Amino acid sequence: MAFTNFLKNKVLEENFTDRAVDVALFTDVETEVTEDSYERQSIEFQYSKNGEIKNEAEVRFPISEEDYGIVTHIGIYSAEELIDLTELKNTREILSGDQFVIGENGYTISLD
Repeated sequence: MAFTNFLKNKVLEENFTDRAVDVALFTDVETEVTEDSYERQSIEFQYSKNGEIKNEAEVRFPISEEDYGIVTHIGIYSAEELIDLTELKNTREILSGDQFVIGENGYTISLD
């Protein structure tokens, strides 16, 4: 069974645009960054079109005060529940003094 775009859009909007969600950095599929200068950041998504959503504005994490390691995934939390985990196409090593930035429309979630 294939969902229609109408249903995909409703599911995405209910879970990503109609509630507060945060974005997190991961150094592998199970390990979120835990260094003292790190904290999850709020992210807002546009309303869904054709079964996908994108972040509305740039998201800037705090400048790191220590090495985070190689960021391989980013995830979305609703409250304390991980509701999306995406592998980065280009991993990035975050060293002390670096800042991880997700550009406007840089995070896409789609229901295929």
